[in-house]
Amino acid sequence: ARLREFDPDYDFIGSGHKPVVVLPLDFRAKNFREQVSTWAVSLECIGDVSTAKELRDYLSKGCTDSTIYDCLPNALDFAVKINNKAGVILLIDEFYHGVREAAQGSVNARLITRLLDFVRSFIDRRRAVAAGYGSAIITLIAGARSDYGWWQENRGHVDKSLVDDVKFFEDQIDRIVSQA
Repeated sequence: ARLREFDPDYDFIGSGHKPVVVLPLDFRAKNFREQVSTWAVSLECIGDVSTAKELRDYLSKGCTDSTIYDCLPNALDFAVKINNKAGVILLIDEFYHGVREAAQGSVNARLITRLLDFVRSFIDRRRAVAAGYGSAIITLIAGARSDYGWWQENRGHVDKSLVDDVKFFEDQIDRIVSQA
């Protein structure tokens, strides 16, 4: 409902009015079908009806269980299908909570790996689109200090492949931040 109140023409990059699509992704929530459905709503708000329809079609065919991580579209294809002139705000919430749950075994670590791969691939591909069309991508990653603290203290006792995946993601995000 709040996405409908968001002004898709807000000039957040200062170069004239450009549409802005908001893509929330909450690592604590388990219903990825519902989250990705909000992406379609946001796309419709900026007039990108064809991409929204493709996303809805994908959800109806490829995502039969609301908790399965295959509800995420192909990041590379999705990044280029969004209106090239649109800015993208990718909101990632509860990042370290999801990592902590995977480390403790309450969530399949493959879920977190899939989410990290999606985000990283989407950002990389969308950055190339943004550079060519004067649009932008903003990624906000949030998490509780307590979850981050837990990760810092306990990652030495966590499955090495999960630690490597999270470290690689953090390194990639740091690389992007340093270039911004």
